[in-house]
Amino acid sequence: MLRAIAHKMLLFTNNRSQRIDFMLLTDTPTYNRARALMLSHMLPRMLYCSSGDGGWEACDDSWGVKVGDLVLVSGQEDPVFYMSWLEGFEDRGSLSLYKLRSIDDNSVSGWCRCVSATHYDRYIVSQHPEWKWSDDQFCVHDSWVKICDRFLVENPDGFSQPEDAVIFSDDGSVKLLLVEMGGPTKKDPYRIVCNYPSWRGLLPATMAYDLFSGGAG
Repeated sequence: MLRAIAHKMLLFTNNRSQRIDFMLLTDTPTYNRARALMLSHMLPRMLYCSSGDGGWEACDDSWGVKVGDLVLVSGQEDPVFYMSWLEGFEDRGSLSLYKLRSIDDNSVSGWCRCVSATHYDRYIVSQHPEWKWSDDQFCVHDSWVKICDRFLVENPDGFSQPEDAVIFSDDGSVKLLLVEMGGPTKKDPYRIVCNYPSWRGLLPATMAYDLFSGGAG
């Protein structure tokens, strides 16, 4: 059973209080919001794209798929893997094997045969790192956005918030970003406000304190 405990954090900025909701880590990570974002992006394209593919590209097993692709597969018995991240691929012609990570529950299949695979446009996938976030990571993102909204009210001329305000790395670290007005360059477009070795257990109170006191890391 999932155990999620909601904590109310009371943050004080400039002698005014602001309450921010935050949910602690669940026992088993879920990926409901990432799946919803993917499908909300893809379904309209599949319905109305003039080419009919809506961003999906059919693959020939000898060249088409790559590890890391977001794929639709056919001929796979377990329905949980209808859309998956490709974790592994061995080209064996008609006997090619796939290892899949489900977008539904993040479970990983054993090596399995699939009749065919279709991968989603790789450029679009590269523009949406949040499609791989867990619901817990979205909680961190949402808390940071709320804290930044408060900060920007008090510093309207100095900063703005980029779309990719939160960057999670494979090693578990996280960067929380703001754009410094007049300061960014093409080479270094963001001012890294807060940099933490792990996003797990990161509390809004910590993020708010570090932001209003000048940044961490």
